[in-house]
Amino acid sequence: MKRWIPFILIILAVFVLVIFLMLSGRSNNYRPETSDPALVYKEACITCHGAKGEGNGFLYPDLSEDILSEKGVFDIVRKGGLFMPSFPGIADSTLTKLAIYISNKGFKTE
Repeated sequence: MKRWIPFILIILAVFVLVIFLMLSGRSNNYRPETSDPALVYKEACITCHGAKGEGNGFLYPDLSEDILSEKGVFDIVRKGGLFMPSFPGIADSTLTKLAIYISNKGFKTE
């Protein structure tokens, strides 16, 4: 039984870390200097979601396949999600343009 203690402690630590990350309400201080949604996507989204919205595994979903509404994109970018940080520094008008850009798959045409 004693040989299982390190394994159990590691599993417990990972579990606690995942719960902490889910509930921490991470926020990104990104403030774009432009309202161009393509440039905002490149600066704020491309690292996790890819140049063509292809995503990067479970943590960073594929945006090109999902049916994303403009309101849904606006809300998740503004408030954040499970592993997605919130972006409170993006102005509403710029965020609206970004939501339209993402929901219309504008990143796929570049």
